[in-house]
Amino acid sequence: MHRMPCAFAPALAVLFWAGTVFAAHHEKNEAKKEGQDVAIVAIDEFIEKQGVDKSASGWKTKLKKPPKVEFDAGKSYFWLLETNVGNVKVKLLPESAPMHVSSTIYLTRLGFYDDVLFHRVIPGLSCLTFESNSPSYL
Repeated sequence: MHRMPCAFAPALAVLFWAGTVFAAHHEKNEAKKEGQDVAIVAIDEFIEKQGVDKSASGWKTKLKKPPKVEFDAGKSYFWLLETNVGNVKVKLLPESAPMHVSSTIYLTRLGFYDDVLFHRVIPGLSCLTFESNSPSYL
C-alpha cells in the first residue's frame, strides 16, 4: 500500500478570543494579566497546580482531566493551528461542548499539540492526525 507523504505539520497550536491571540507556550503566570479571560486563567491555574514535567518520558499519557470551566458568553473562542502550509482556524463552541473546549485549551496551553504531524489531509473536508501519547482521560 502506498502512503502519501505528510501534507503538513503544525508548528504551534494557538488560542485566541475577542481578537487577541494567545500562544500555547505562554509562561505560567502570563495569563493572569489584567483583562484576561477567566476561563483561560482557571485552566492556567489548574496547569500550575498539576506541576506537569514535560521533560519526563510519557508526560502526555499521565495528564489529569482538566476542570470544566465557565466561559464568557459574550466572547467567541477560536483555536488557531499554525502550520508550515498555512493556518487553520477552528471556532470552539463552549455553549455546546464546554468540556471539549476546556480540554482543547488545556492541552494547547500545555504544548500537547506542538509539532504533531498530520498524516492525511483531504482539502475542504478533514485533516487527520494520530498522537499515540494521548492522555488517559481522553
